[in-house]
Amino acid sequence: MKITIEYIINLESGELINTENILNMDRNKIFKLRRELEIGIQNKKSNYVCSICHNPVKLRAGLQRIVHFAHLKDSPDCPIKTDTNYTKEELLRIWYHGTKESLKHIKMKK
Repeated sequence: MKITIEYIINLESGELINTENILNMDRNKIFKLRRELEIGIQNKKSNYVCSICHNPVKLRAGLQRIVHFAHLKDSPDCPIKTDTNYTKEELLRIWYHGTKESLKHIKMKK
């Protein structure tokens, strides 16, 4: 399975996170993070979003499943979610355009 969501953004801190770092964590930490993400999604306060489309992501993990991040079932289309023909350069342009101020930075300015 090819990992499609390589980077996510923590909206609270503004941190860009390489998902490989999370996917290589201890299994207990992965399941704890998965639960945290699910609670955020249920409360419509998800702090972790796709770095390309800025839609919430969930962490898929199970005993028999390869751990990976995924878009929510009914989320809008994302260039990396669908089979589009975007070039690497176009994806980077979309990604950098979407990288805005974090909540932490906005609060600091206020």
